[in-house]
Amino acid sequence: MLLNQNIAAYAALTQAENTTNNSDYLYTMGVSARF
Repeated sequence: MLLNQNIAAYAALTQAENTTNNSDYLYTMGVSARF
């Protein structure tokens, strides 16, 4: 599940960069769910 680990890392990075932007966080989670 290397792909899932990479997506999780990307999601964490995106969340860190957009801590005040919930829409970006939810979008990232949606992309992760698709995989």
